[in-house]
Amino acid sequence: KKKKKKKRKKEKKKKNERKKKNNKNENEKKKKKIDFLKIFKLSINFLFVLYFLKKTFK
Repeated sequence: KKKKKKKRKKEKKKKNERKKKNNKNENEKKKKKIDFLKIFKLSINFLFVLYFLKKTFK
């Protein structure tokens, strides 16, 4: 019985480790996605401003 308990504890630990790893990976992916969106939005704003300036100073 004791052995079984120990085994279960080990399995639980492994499962938790895996969960943590997965969460980390998910967070990394999310971060990259957000960064990409930010850059994209900034570049569009920048282009818009340039276009606007060009129009006003003609």
